[in-house]
Amino acid sequence: IVAMASTMNSTPLPNGWEMKYDQRSRKYFFVNHRTKTTSWEDPRLKAEYIPLRPATRMTTFTTMSENDIKNLKSRFPNAPESQIRNIHQSTSGNIDLTAGRLKSL
Repeated sequence: IVAMASTMNSTPLPNGWEMKYDQRSRKYFFVNHRTKTTSWEDPRLKAEYIPLRPATRMTTFTTMSENDIKNLKSRFPNAPESQIRNIHQSTSGNIDLTAGRLKSL
């Protein structure tokens, strides 16, 4: 756990990956946007991963998610917030997919 915490704070994710927090399990999970898959395993802990860019400071994912909800609520003021949250969660936090699904309602 200490190794993972250290990695999470200092090593960037590979291109196309995003880390999110699952409220239900209270664990972080990882989204590979290129393959459209999710994993509980941190891709930075795999032996074949070597970061190609300098480490950057991470923002908290809870804040990012709340910012997404606020953004979506301002774009779709008639949509109930609970519906926005459910759709946003079902798209693994992809704001563009969430917006597309909200437009189609």
